[in-house]
Amino acid sequence: MYLIDDTPHDWLFPRCRAVCHHGGAGTTAAGLRAGLPTVVVPFFGDQFFWGRIVADAGAGPEPIPIRRLDIEHLTAAFDACRRPQIRERATELGALLRASDGAELAARSVERHLPALAMCCSADPHHLAVVYCDTCGVPLCEACSREAHAGHLVHPYRYVDWGGRAPHGLLGEMGEMMGDAALALQAGLAELLPRIGAGNHGVLFSDGGEPSRADGGGPVRKLRRWLASR
Repeated sequence: MYLIDDTPHDWLFPRCRAVCHHGGAGTTAAGLRAGLPTVVVPFFGDQFFWGRIVADAGAGPEPIPIRRLDIEHLTAAFDACRRPQIRERATELGALLRASDGAELAARSVERHLPALAMCCSADPHHLAVVYCDTCGVPLCEACSREAHAGHLVHPYRYVDWGGRAPHGLLGEMGEMMGDAALALQAGLAELLPRIGAGNHGVLFSDGGEPSRADGGGPVRKLRRWLASR
């Protein structure tokens, strides 16, 4: 056993015959990209998911949850990594990953999921909508609002408002982070239920929603304000 400092995966892994790690998305990708049989020891979050993905792909043994990690389980896992079928499968996946352009695939995924129609100006789809014309019922970019809708009743329009917030201190930020995480989970579950009503204060939360009139507060800045209004 060698204890080392931080070392780049793309340098270290090609010098290994197998890898054993926590199962983070990036580390899992690096190990498979190197074509190595992978042992995942998950303890948190998506690590259990990636451990299952590796095992189901045949590139490694069953994951070992941290509470079950001991000499016997780790020895059995490394013995499994010596099996020809696991080594061959890991090699195949490594070749596929190295032949893939991850950045291009990520960009395509963003483009597929980006609600561009709801975010763009109704008159000029090449520009982002920044106001919603209550008079005409359409989202508009700044130029179209100024030139073709002068004098109309408008309010700020954001598909999602990513505006910054003033710092609240460490405890405040941690409290808000935990609260937002819980509310995000609720929001995710809410998407499984029929949508009731429209968006709120110039913010859309689905492609089919229509923003309501502003109440003077501008676009919604916090998810909890939206959930409270449901």
